[in-house]
Amino acid sequence: MKKTLVALAVLAAGSAQAAEIYNADGSTLELTGRAYAVVETTKQKSTGTDTDVHAYDSRLGFKLRHQVTEGVAAVGKFEFQLTEDDDHGLKNRDVYAGLDFTDAVTVTFGRQTTSFDDLAFRGGFDEYYGFSQQLEDRGRENGIIKATSANINGFVGSASYQFLEGDVTGLTLAGSYDADFGLGLSAGYFDYKQSGNKDHATGYNVGASYAFGDAKVGVDYSSEEVFNKDKADAYRLGGEYNIDAYRLYAGYGNVDNKPAAGGKTSDDGFYAGVAYAFGAKTTIFAEVASYDKEGAEDQDFLGLGLNVNF
Repeated sequence: MKKTLVALAVLAAGSAQAAEIYNADGSTLELTGRAYAVVETTKQKSTGTDTDVHAYDSRLGFKLRHQVTEGVAAVGKFEFQLTEDDDHGLKNRDVYAGLDFTDAVTVTFGRQTTSFDDLAFRGGFDEYYGFSQQLEDRGRENGIIKATSANINGFVGSASYQFLEGDVTGLTLAGSYDADFGLGLSAGYFDYKQSGNKDHATGYNVGASYAFGDAKVGVDYSSEEVFNKDKADAYRLGGEYNIDAYRLYAGYGNVDNKPAAGGKTSDDGFYAGVAYAFGAKTTIFAEVASYDKEGAEDQDFLGLGLNVNF
């Protein structure tokens, strides 16, 4: 029997705007974060129905900027997130510092996302569950140096390097282009090396989107090969339509897993939802999704949540 996930989520979400709390002598300090909670009911054959409250995507942070010269600013960010652990403690999410060369390039050092995660994707439109295509997240790790260009006529390019974390180092490259007439294109590549292993983990994603009127559609295609030679290919597509304060959205995705030992499996799923914006920082949404994963048990989900940004 197919694995089915049905999710209905009501969530308040908003633009990730920061609140300026200090501005003097060329230095600014902004408070960022969000308070986030979801009441989620999970149903599956082996365990029955279970309801719990999750707040682990709540986060709090600070962004710093000091204008050193007219064309150079020192920047930094400290952001912490509530964990899923039993003690629900805080963990480092982003902790980095760097230099912003105005209208040229920003270079940052520390714990942060990769260039691949920042720019390579176009096909996700969900608010909560969505479709996890497994290939998107290259991780948020310590020891990353990243250089990202300024927006030049719609084009942004970026490169990041992961210094030794555990036993892995790696490079990611990505770029995106957004045309005035609504077309968006993205591409990304990664290459990771593991100590003591001559094989590399490599992969890429290409994405495209098109906005027309109050609607937008997008698609991604990804492929990767990991250190043990397992391979996977994935695609996802989705779209949204805005009516005043409402946003209607839906998407579908598929992953083909190709283990080196043989035995190919396929996972797929879809989601659909409606979101309502109360204001610049608060949105309510309801989302349903269904997933089919080979070798996994059927699951149903129901989520009600609140996300307050500041």
